Amino acid sequence: MSIGRNDLCPCGSGKKYKRCCINTAVTETYPEKVQLVILIKEAGDYGVPEAGEEFFTKNPLPEEGFSAHRLLYSCLLRPELEFLAGNLAKSLFIRGKTEKDKITLTNDAAGLIAILKQNPDPLNHRLLADKLLDLREVAVPMLIDELRQVQNDCFVEQAIRIIYRSGIDCSSTLLKLIASSAIDAYALSLICMLCGMTGSQEALKPLWDRFHFFKEKYPKENFYQGPWLGLYELTHYSTRKEIA
Repeated sequence: MSIGRNDLCPCGSGKKYKRCCINTAVTETYPEKVQLVILIKEAGDYGVPEAGEEFFTKNPLPEEGFSAHRLLYSCLLRPELEFLAGNLAKSLFIRGKTEKDKITLTNDAAGLIAILKQNPDPLNHRLLADKLLDLREVAVPMLIDELRQVQNDCFVEQAIRIIYRSGIDCSSTLLKLIASSAIDAYALSLICMLCGMTGSQEALKPLWDRFHFFKEKYPKENFYQGPWLGLYELTHYSTRKEIA
């Protein structure tokens, strides 16, 4: 994943990236994120969806590397792995106590979402998500509404996690969101993935169009992986549910 200007510097200094290694050789490995806002009129119409096995064979995900999309997708399907990793991290690191106390004392959805927008310590992600899930009926609509605005990557990823874990059927609202007038490209990509994971067949055409749009307009980026994973889920949803 790219490192934002206000993220903690990957060198481990504890300073923000913009006040530490942004002007050093580290920028070659961790380039500053380029914000891309997609207008709905740009998406276009790419014909009738043909998302059968032939499509996935001709358009495979790259074998090398592991994108943020695929990591998040794996965590959504196997939350127990993320839970174990989180517990291990907490046993190895002691930090974020002040933030943890603030989360513990905050009991309203708006206040918890405000903390989530401030790029909280990863060690506190689970606690924050659990508290928002306790308020899911109020929190989920608020999170979806926040995704209409440009947010940092951490917020987008955690919002997707919470919405999925909530079990609330948001498919129609999410489809309206990806058809909104303007939306951040990374958020759009992950929302497409989430739409596919809801199993709503109404998502097939929008995901098909956005997959081809990203492949055509941004061939060097991995935004297309969100719609790809969404299409994969739509075509394999019933089988996965039966296995589960």
